[in-house]
Amino acid sequence: MHDMKTYSHEEALDRYIGVKGTPKRDKIESGRSITYASMVKVFKALGGQAATLDLGSLGRVALW
Repeated sequence: MHDMKTYSHEEALDRYIGVKGTPKRDKIESGRSITYASMVKVFKALGGQAATLDLGSLGRVALW
């Protein structure tokens, strides 16, 4: 028999988007101090094809 590690949903997401550990994931989930690179990883991991940042009265900016 092989020992297989089971992953929680959070651990699986960490591995999929390439972040390490709960502190990084907590920052992403809360929106605190998230970097552009982390945001791109999350959107792409979720299957996002394009993203737009809405700046209110200033308009919208395509992110990728």
